[in-house]
Amino acid sequence: MRKLSKSLLACACMSAILFTGNAASASAAVSSGGAEQLKIYGPVTQNENNRLTIRRDDQNGYGQELVLNISAQHTRILDAVTGFPVAQDQIRDNELIYAYIGPAVTMSLPPIGNPSMILCNIPADYKVPEYVTIDSITLNADQTAGTLTSGDTVYELPADCTFLPYLTRNYIDIRSLKPGDNCLIWTEPTANRATKLVLFADSSASTAQDQLPPFGWSQEDGNWVYYTKEGARFTGWLNDNGSWYYLDTDGIMCTGFLTIDGKTYYLQENGQMLTTPKTFRPDASGALFPVN
Repeated sequence: MRKLSKSLLACACMSAILFTGNAASASAAVSSGGAEQLKIYGPVTQNENNRLTIRRDDQNGYGQELVLNISAQHTRILDAVTGFPVAQDQIRDNELIYAYIGPAVTMSLPPIGNPSMILCNIPADYKVPEYVTIDSITLNADQTAGTLTSGDTVYELPADCTFLPYLTRNYIDIRSLKPGDNCLIWTEPTANRATKLVLFADSSASTAQDQLPPFGWSQEDGNWVYYTKEGARFTGWLNDNGSWYYLDTDGIMCTGFLTIDGKTYYLQENGQMLTTPKTFRPDASGALFPVN
């Protein structure tokens, strides 16, 4: 019995070691800016103590379970389409997510990792944006377009690419990017040609560009607003990356039921107009709420 116990313990330790080795070798393939990040994906379930358990579908760890330790200070949870923040409790059981974690995981069973980024609310057959660290930037002669290199991948940054800061009103363009910055990049379905880039404020120092008018989405006093390139708040219907949003006369993004010109629409919690069937039920006051 003692020999059997020792054998089982040895197998458990070896399994954990093999997982850690897998993570290290896989993360090297997506390493950028000197900071190794392992990209994994799969369905998750909610745990206690701010944790998610992911059943990995990526080829480097297919079928393995990993516990994701969520930190309010160090983990960003974002909508994969809009780039908006999402609360952990809004992630549904068995929902597909993408997560970026460091190569170090605990030797427990299942192992525990610390994600820096989680992307959720992923539509079917959707090209998920890449979370990267910039290694180098090359601009064209008039500094309106160029290329970004991260690891072995080169992204084309065309003049019509949308550049947005994360949760600030600072104005940014391609000239705001620099090596070492972290960003999310949305690209065309079949090419590494960027359509939108979100730059994270904690990775880019303020410059004189901050004094220019804000552009794009900004969160102010708990509300989402959208600024035009002229620095004015957008109002009315807005099509952003193929999804429709409505901003009222104050420029505040609307959610819930909305009736305009005799037509009723439903705007989800992230502001996107609902375009597929959904069931609603009334509460005790008669107000309608979506059924998850």
